[in-house]
Amino acid sequence: MKTLTRKRSGFLCFLISFALLAVAAVCDAHDPAIEPDPLGPDPVSEIRVFCHSPGPGGPAAHQWLIRLDVYNRRNVPVWYLIRWRSGRPLPSSPNLTFGEPISPMEISCRVYNGSQNRGWGRLVLLEIPCTEGPFLAFRMPARGYLQMADFELYSPGPPEAFEAWEASSLSVNGTYSLEDWLPFDSSSGFRIRLPSGTPGSDFASARRWKLERISGGPELRPARQLNAAILRKWLLPLRPPPRAG
Repeated sequence: MKTLTRKRSGFLCFLISFALLAVAAVCDAHDPAIEPDPLGPDPVSEIRVFCHSPGPGGPAAHQWLIRLDVYNRRNVPVWYLIRWRSGRPLPSSPNLTFGEPISPMEISCRVYNGSQNRGWGRLVLLEIPCTEGPFLAFRMPARGYLQMADFELYSPGPPEAFEAWEASSLSVNGTYSLEDWLPFDSSSGFRIRLPSGTPGSDFASARRWKLERISGGPELRPARQLNAAILRKWLLPLRPPPRAG
């Protein structure tokens, strides 16, 4: 009798587990924002840019929004360096220079948390104040992806192209990796979805400080140049949204 009761209990647990899995699968299938396997088997990265629209400040503010999807299909972390002002294209040389040597504390960052707006993941977006820029940069973990609805570009008119470098590393003075040189954690999340309207914070409290490094050390020496080990250069067209009807 006890054996029969145990069998019935085990079978009931199996049915409950199966039902929960079925419900989760149905929910995922009806959420267009969730991709069951967005990365696939291809061992290279992919960038997708979608139709742009004026930003909150409108065309007069030279601010435009695009949807940016980045898929790092590689098995190693990758840096993405992005042009975000129309008059400042990425240079032909992979070596970016600074007019005056800068300290790590002069690298500003903006942190986006998808959980604050029905999304998920954390994006750390750096502003690199080099002579050729400024440019934006973020580091994507191996096999990670980003879906950002409101990526900002600045241009007097509608931007026509999206330009980016994909780099295996960014090194300071040819010696230290950028992520080690910075006194805060510059790592972005593994899976990131930032719906439209997700706020970004540039306050110091949004950073994850490496407290043992703020006091000094060889990694904190001023930067004179930033060297990119480029894997690929991207130049993608930006098309206006299709007209309704």
